[in-house]
Amino acid sequence: MRTRYTIATSQHFRPVHTLHAYSGSATRPLPVTEAAARQLSLPCYPAMTDDQVKGVITAVRALWAQ
Repeated sequence: MRTRYTIATSQHFRPVHTLHAYSGSATRPLPVTEAAARQLSLPCYPAMTDDQVKGVITAVRALWAQ
């Protein structure tokens, strides 16, 4: 989204067992934890203008339709 639409995104939460401090602590696969972490944080802040909100919505819809 950054390249095509200049909209910054990030991964909001990372599973604890993937953090450096806890590396190797998982003794078995954690598919539910990893699935729950597959989220995308979109811009959302009080000073967003209506045009900025519309831009994010337009970008998400365009990428979803691909």
